Amino acid sequence: MPASAMPRAAEAATCRKRSLLECSETPYQNCAPEACAASRMHAIGDLRPMGEISQIAKPAMAKHTVEPAERKLTKIDRNGFDAVSFDVYGTILNWEPEIAEFLSKWTRAAGAEIPNAELLDAYDRLRQPLQDERPALRYPEVLRLTLRQMASEFGLAVSDEAMKAFSEIAATHHAFPDSVDALNSLRNMGLKLAALSNIDNESFSKVTSANGLEFDVIVTAERVGAYKPDHAHFWAALADLRAIGIPMNRVLHVAQSRRADIVVANEIGLTSVWVNRPGHLFGRTGRGAETAKPNFEADSLNAVVEMLR
Repeated sequence: MPASAMPRAAEAATCRKRSLLECSETPYQNCAPEACAASRMHAIGDLRPMGEISQIAKPAMAKHTVEPAERKLTKIDRNGFDAVSFDVYGTILNWEPEIAEFLSKWTRAAGAEIPNAELLDAYDRLRQPLQDERPALRYPEVLRLTLRQMASEFGLAVSDEAMKAFSEIAATHHAFPDSVDALNSLRNMGLKLAALSNIDNESFSKVTSANGLEFDVIVTAERVGAYKPDHAHFWAALADLRAIGIPMNRVLHVAQSRRADIVVANEIGLTSVWVNRPGHLFGRTGRGAETAKPNFEADSLNAVVEMLR
């Protein structure tokens, strides 16, 4: 890191003590995909062949206590629902490892060693105000500006090439190992599937196609001009489901993000399942997330399927 940047980085480090750094002590699962890896490595200044890339350090997790679901049950009455709606990133798609990998390589190439948990915290914290802007920014622009703000906060250089590469990362995440089978199982039960995602249409189309994911109803941030926890996502999805004969009280919402999804489900009276995936950080704090009360809790999508059987 340039000498002139060191005071800024040190000063910034003293004020990043919120949200994700206080979340989970479960070991982090680093399983970043290979998709577009070479171009992103080049963009952040790491030109070594893939085989020579050293493994990224796993972030240290601090303790964070989340109150258990108020009405946590082991079984969900399948006969009570005709559709399942989903938060996609973090619930179906495993996005945190790839984001951590990109940010870690970028900061190391810039001469800084910053723990992954701190990087993810800064990313999640700085991204939120950008998603509140109206008219809403497209998600690639949110990502680009988030990286630029992170560079300013850490006192690091960031190239236009790196920001462009980061703006495309949402289209390349991989599904969790249980996601495709779980969605297929729910569909085979006769349930309609809806996706509510804080994403642009193009990235959503690319990532779902690459992972073999299909939904009957799709609501993106670009479609409704807003990002969750704005209620617009939910009302749009519920209207689409109502159009095919499924009322709100027959919809089960499944989500990893307490902040973006479970809070809203509580506010509008939608039955919800919190997917508390071990070791994953985003969406656990802020805007009422700590006191949100899902109707059910599971640690995977496979568990949700078993609860509905």
